[in-house]
Amino acid sequence: LDALVRPALFLAAGMAIATWVGEESAGNKVVSSLLPENVWSILRTGTAAGIASVAGVIGVASLAVSGLLVSSFGTVIGLYESLQPSLWGIVVLSMAQLAILPTIIVWATAWIVGPGFSLGVGALISPLGTNLQAVPALPILGIIP
Repeated sequence: LDALVRPALFLAAGMAIATWVGEESAGNKVVSSLLPENVWSILRTGTAAGIASVAGVIGVASLAVSGLLVSSFGTVIGLYESLQPSLWGIVVLSMAQLAILPTIIVWATAWIVGPGFSLGVGALISPLGTNLQAVPALPILGIIP
């Protein structure tokens, strides 16, 4: 029952918000009469600045991951060779690593911002230190400092 009620409430809330903030809605008129005129430009500017800063941090993290891939290329290739995959294994392993690449960029973002990240139970990676005990057998994880 809970699985039916929560999505319905979520959709109902979305519909209520959509009717409240429409261009010519009564809700928009009430909000416009209560708020100063320049509040929408301030909100737009703040939102644009937030989006730009997040994009900048993710861009820096992407460059960091690219640099780590270039500098740790030998380690990554050595891990590939240690798995001894067949031709199809190489294809599947490469596709899996391409699929996990956005997650690795988010991990790099977490490392750059400060808290670090965890790879399961025994592996903690942060700017203050790295504690690797059990790491999944993916060659791309050879870039972890």
